[in-house]
Amino acid sequence: MKTNTDIRYLVTIFLVLISNNILASSYYKCSIMASYDLTDTGLLKREKTVSPAYDNFTIDRKTGIFRQSIIDTKLRVVTVGSKDELFRAVLSSPNRNEWDMLLTIREYSDTKLKPYILFRNMSTVIDTGKCEKF
Repeated sequence: MKTNTDIRYLVTIFLVLISNNILASSYYKCSIMASYDLTDTGLLKREKTVSPAYDNFTIDRKTGIFRQSIIDTKLRVVTVGSKDELFRAVLSSPNRNEWDMLLTIREYSDTKLKPYILFRNMSTVIDTGKCEKF
């Protein structure tokens, strides 16, 4: 009798640990390292500074909820990413005065911090940086 109780207790602890680990890896926290703007010549030019409003953001890998100091929205997750695939999320607004965004994170990168590129069509600026999976 006691052995069955001990086994159930261990299984319960194991399941809790697994579920915490799954929940812990459900979002990215990203930091911008550089911004580039499209010039009249069709080339990208690195911006000298990154606006503090765009410094950091988070995105939920499952729901697409995107949070940044100036925008709180939901992107459509196209692929959640894996060891073989990019994480991709997109926001396409029917209103031309709102944000359209495309976020790609190189999930399959062998590094802890995953490189990303973020395009916003309210401007011609492209941000690049690194994301950590939590």
